[in-house]
Amino acid sequence: MSRALISVLFLYAMVTALLPQPSLAMDAGSALPIPAASQQRLSTAKFGTVIPIATVGASQGLFGELEKHVDPNVTAIVIESGAFTLSDLAAIAAVKHLEGTVQKRGETFQIMAPLVIWKGAELRIGKGEQLLLDGTKSALILNAGTLTVTEASIDASASSDAGNPFRPFILTVADGSASIRDSHIRNLGFGSFAEASGLSFLGRGFSLSTSNIQVTNNTISNLVSLSLVKANGSVIDGNSLTDMRSSSIVVQSTSRVTVLNNSLLSSKGHGIRVTSRSQQVNLQHNDITASQGHGIFVDDGSVLVALKDNRVERSKLSGIVIKGSGCSTVSDNLVVGNKLSGVRAEGSLGVEISGNSILKNHDGISLEEQAGAMSTDIHSNVFSRNAIGIRSDGHGDVRLSANDFSAQWPRLFAGAMAGATGRYLDAHEGRSNAEFIVNGKQSPAIVQLASFSAFGLAACNKTIGG
Repeated sequence: MSRALISVLFLYAMVTALLPQPSLAMDAGSALPIPAASQQRLSTAKFGTVIPIATVGASQGLFGELEKHVDPNVTAIVIESGAFTLSDLAAIAAVKHLEGTVQKRGETFQIMAPLVIWKGAELRIGKGEQLLLDGTKSALILNAGTLTVTEASIDASASSDAGNPFRPFILTVADGSASIRDSHIRNLGFGSFAEASGLSFLGRGFSLSTSNIQVTNNTISNLVSLSLVKANGSVIDGNSLTDMRSSSIVVQSTSRVTVLNNSLLSSKGHGIRVTSRSQQVNLQHNDITASQGHGIFVDDGSVLVALKDNRVERSKLSGIVIKGSGCSTVSDNLVVGNKLSGVRAEGSLGVEISGNSILKNHDGISLEEQAGAMSTDIHSNVFSRNAIGIRSDGHGDVRLSANDFSAQWPRLFAGAMAGATGRYLDAHEGRSNAEFIVNGKQSPAIVQLASFSAFGLAACNKTIGG
């Protein structure tokens, strides 16, 4: 056994010895202890002791960032076991002489310390309840158990220290589950780490574990982001997100995710970002308006992303961008009034763009550095009043069929495709739905396969029949 491994095991033993132990038993299938009984049990622990164990798999550097803004020696409240309401939490905290950590005034509750929900425990925030997380006291919620929020309100205050950007956040970790519905979530999150972005869910990645994350029909505003990190199987449905301080929804290293029926307005970053080798992501029926970045941005080795029936308009950059990704479909979307491209594919393979209405963008569709090994399929789209219908840099073949350019002006094609305009019009006049292929004139671009996971490439290859 190496000295490094011995040191790690020794440190783990020392840390766990400091945790509230009397009611905890070890679950062989989990990194977290689980309660031995279901009775309500509340205790305390140093924040710096709890968080490294509870956030296994978090981004490198997260602990260091938190230590800059949250004193590791601050006392955290730990719900060890049982199901707690906010009233239960306030009452038991008072009995334990922890009045300075939880306060209740009618249906309004204030938490003034980090709150940890341990595996097997539950916190329920119910109808009409209002929860304020006090950033001046390093309040946050770290959920390794179950968090249920129904028809409630969660708000936060920032740190009072000049130069300290800390704002409270809610992070569900490990095998934790969360159901957040019909509620108002405001003013959470700080910094650049997804785990601290406001409302975040950190799972175990591409393992056999399944996430139980449901975020539905909420009004969410002024968070950094709503973030899914390795949180497989999550559902984000029917939410209204406004004035988010970065990308509104981030899907990172996550599979089997559904993001649908959401309204996203005025994101400071992208509307939705799918990144870091995510796969099998369904983005459907989302309304994305006035993003400062792209409306939807899929990148960094993500595969099998389906974008269908979304409305993306007035993005400061492009409407939909597929970059360094594979086997994604862009279908039946309305893409209108975006400053750069309506739909852009760059350095990607197996991209299909079909059935979209593409209106009043600069480039309707732009293609850059596409792989020469397979064509980009563009069919059954309606183009109207874009400055340019389709622009290509000449890398890779473009396969066109059944597109409607009748309202497309002033230019049909540009870039390396410009020379094919006359040939396309002649072919289209004879057979309007005939397939038309524009062969790439440049040497085939090489897609950076190192960006993809082996599992992602295999799934993509299977889809395209390779």
